[in-house]
Amino acid sequence: MATADLFSYGGHDDNLKGLAIGNEVLVQDVKTKRWDKLATVLDTSGRRKYQLRFPSGRILWRNRRYIRQAPHGLQNESDLPLEPESKALRRSCREKRSLNYYTS
Repeated sequence: MATADLFSYGGHDDNLKGLAIGNEVLVQDVKTKRWDKLATVLDTSGRRKYQLRFPSGRILWRNRRYIRQAPHGLQNESDLPLEPESKALRRSCREKRSLNYYTS
């Protein structure tokens, strides 16, 4: 491989530090993209894959990109800080025309 290829391949994962087994972590929700799931690290497979146990008992593998170290003193998911609700969408004040499909 050329040196430029080696530099770009996997260059961003160096910023993430490894997690120890037993650490409490926050996991990003797949659909909402919020960090609102709490889990415990059970196992690791290399630098990027971690096996996590959620409070429900479910065990899943997650990539390191979607895992963060939980703040100290966090006991359960209800202790997570709430994110502010999104504001209502802005809509135009312009009047809408009614559609007349059956008129000629």
